[in-house]
Amino acid sequence: MPSRNTLVAYFERHFASGNDTAYVDRAGLRTVRRSYQQMGELGAGWARLLAERNVVRGDRVLLWAENSAHWVAAFYACLLRGAIVVPLDAGSESGFATRVQQQVGAKVLLADRIEERRRVFRGLAALSLDTPPPALQNAMPAEHVEPNDLVEIIFTSGTTAEPRGVCLTHLNLLANLAPLEKEIQKYLSWERWFHPVRFLNLVPLSHVFGQFMALLVPPLLRSEVHFQSALNPGEVSETVKAERISVVVAVPRFLESLKEKLERDLDVGRIATSQGGSFLCRVWRARRVHHRFGWKFWAFVSGGATLPANTESFWHNLGFAVVQGYGMTETAALVSVAHPFKPKEGSIGKRLPGTEMKVAANGEILVRGDNISPGFWSEGVKALTDAEGWLHTGDLARTGEGGHLYFQGRQKDVIVTAAGVNIHPEDLEAALNRQEGIRTSAVIGVQGRQGPEPVAVLLLRDPSVDTAGTVANANRELATHQQIRRWVIWPEADFPRTSTQKIRKPALAEWIQSQSQEAETGAPSIVERGEPSTLGALLGKVSGEVPTKLDRSLRLDSDLKLDSLGRVELLSLLEDHYQVELDEACMTSATTLGDVEEQLKAQWVQRPAGNVVESTSGRAETLADETSAEARPQVARASVQIRSAPPYPYPRWPLGRVVRWTRAGLFQCLIVPLARLVSRIEASGLDHLEELDEPALFISNHVTYADPGVILAALPGMFRNRIAVAMDGERLRGWRYPTGDEGLIRRGGLISFYYLSLLTFNVFPLPRRSGFRRSFAFAGKAMDGGYHVLVFPEGRLTEDGELQPFRRGIGLLAAGLNAPVVPVKLEGLFELRQRPRRSMWAFMLRPGRVSVTVGTALRFGKGEDPGTIALKLERAVANLGKSPSSRDIGDYRDE
Repeated sequence: MPSRNTLVAYFERHFASGNDTAYVDRAGLRTVRRSYQQMGELGAGWARLLAERNVVRGDRVLLWAENSAHWVAAFYACLLRGAIVVPLDAGSESGFATRVQQQVGAKVLLADRIEERRRVFRGLAALSLDTPPPALQNAMPAEHVEPNDLVEIIFTSGTTAEPRGVCLTHLNLLANLAPLEKEIQKYLSWERWFHPVRFLNLVPLSHVFGQFMALLVPPLLRSEVHFQSALNPGEVSETVKAERISVVVAVPRFLESLKEKLERDLDVGRIATSQGGSFLCRVWRARRVHHRFGWKFWAFVSGGATLPANTESFWHNLGFAVVQGYGMTETAALVSVAHPFKPKEGSIGKRLPGTEMKVAANGEILVRGDNISPGFWSEGVKALTDAEGWLHTGDLARTGEGGHLYFQGRQKDVIVTAAGVNIHPEDLEAALNRQEGIRTSAVIGVQGRQGPEPVAVLLLRDPSVDTAGTVANANRELATHQQIRRWVIWPEADFPRTSTQKIRKPALAEWIQSQSQEAETGAPSIVERGEPSTLGALLGKVSGEVPTKLDRSLRLDSDLKLDSLGRVELLSLLEDHYQVELDEACMTSATTLGDVEEQLKAQWVQRPAGNVVESTSGRAETLADETSAEARPQVARASVQIRSAPPYPYPRWPLGRVVRWTRAGLFQCLIVPLARLVSRIEASGLDHLEELDEPALFISNHVTYADPGVILAALPGMFRNRIAVAMDGERLRGWRYPTGDEGLIRRGGLISFYYLSLLTFNVFPLPRRSGFRRSFAFAGKAMDGGYHVLVFPEGRLTEDGELQPFRRGIGLLAAGLNAPVVPVKLEGLFELRQRPRRSMWAFMLRPGRVSVTVGTALRFGKGEDPGTIALKLERAVANLGKSPSSRDIGDYRDE
């Protein structure tokens, strides 16, 4: 039996039962919810699999995966076996992971993307987190563990240094959790009015801060924890509103990115700088912002780095709470934390009860208590404290009124001038970041002619900014000894960062030194050579190899060999890395690396509210229309212009229950009789639908604009009334937002036709040119609501009655939905379409014959190539109604 004061006992206490939702994952385009009891069963299942591989107390287990409920369950499963977890950041390089394994000698690897991860550790037993363990009939008994047993070894160094693993015990983690639990108990009576509190966790679980806010604190409130891999601000704000999130857990850089997003989209400058007023007054002034996030959202929890003062003030003035804390891996995440209802602006909180802390004479933070790590694994778990038990953190702070702590930076980053004066880079960075033309900055100490001096590395909002004047304005806020006399412009879209988004200042220092050497030798600068290392690394993730030479003129298709799928993957990687939103039109076959850089830089240029960025081409080829000849215009070199284009409409009301009942009545009374009046519909293969017990993706050939009505009329009522139909996005948007050239009566008719289509057929837009990713996301939400989805993968009407090539986007949609795919084939409609146009009475007297053939549902494995999926679906539709002898030879070869 586990000791009461262990995380195993904590797990058994909170995850033994309960139907409250515990964790919500994004699985492709779908959402998966698991209760506390299901999480307990999942953890026991993973523990059984570890037991089958002879994992016992003290063994090490590598955990290498993205944030997910399976990550949480696998973590606790290791504890149930008494094993030591070695979490690796999902983006860790293979060389770093190999060096970690050389130190810890793990017995088993638990990972997602298992084939890719397994290649790094050949011969090591591996379990895929993408494949759930079998359900257990009986609970998995836990191994005996003690409070001083190790829970995990967290490696904190970068890839350029020898990894050092911080050891953490059950006692370390519970020492910080106990005072939080005691404080939370005071507010449980109030929490029931807002239950459930929902956390959106955007911090890697491989870091102890992420673990505290996802694994340890939420169960105390029976809260929901949502995970999301996409970090661009637009998707996050949509999730916050759609899922009614209460608290976002993020690193400071994300709060800055979200701030910049609001400044671009809404005119919040005056509101965000308004000082004073009660909480309700601030909320009322910023009501447009609160409406965007949803009215349940109220707080950010920020950690992992220092939050700039101007960013904290921004969110405070908009009526949101910002909870900060201070800690490090060696202190099990926490030393101090701000009270969520009694914050002190600029403070990183007060000392956590149960922990001793003091600020030394030189300003260094010293910590002592049960939360201190026993040591580094690579050094034989050697003690980290001095003779009196104090941990010297190397961080600087000052203590303010009421015991509030104010962070002042890292001791090693302090610049000591030749005159012996200390310069704190954070003070200089704060002054620079307050300037309108500077997006962010980093101040580095370098050796000058008169000793160490500060050099500012700047990221500008606009290349045309008067840098000298901007730096001069910042200097007016600084003391004489803090004056910035040297500065450089960083050539990439963002600084190099760690997995928790801290700026990697050693990399900046090396770059500054190389710049100085090149200036002395006359060698070209990095900017002139065009070597954006971050962009190169992202290209390497997409293509499998980093290009040997990067030049702004290289095209994505012909030079870098990126097809439409590769371009969309690059787009997603860029958005997540830089935490911005890019227009899909900027990723075309003719796009160059220079275009990509311009699009990235344009994201930080202040623009009027309501405008969006569009490439000057006006139209561009995307994943959804790669095979369409009309979607291949010559694209000029991307520059940025401003346009006001209406968005594709994605209303949620057509998915409501009342609307669904109304739609069923309208369809049965109007559409079905009309369809059967002009055609004789014969349906076959409907028995295949009896096997479906979950939402499915229906795909069909596209013959006429009446195809959806014919297919829905042929389907049983239980399917017909719960189906969402993908429609030509440009056409649907044109109905919803008619141009000013249309007459008043025609505009009214088009808008009415739009709402009638939504009400009768439950259509949603699937654009052919750009914006299909949001369409795919809507399809996922519809399926989460229990709806089937109908898509026409050809993307256009047939011109000769023959099946047209399926666009590869259908493969991406099928893979993302991870649902059964039902092929449907329409026959007879083309002949009906070719008949001479006569009166309705002629069709009534001689209706045409139309057949609707439904095939067996297909399923595809996780990670299967989208292009291959599209080809298989095309053949599945083509072969419907054929006898085996008439099938293509290629079909047999695939089977």
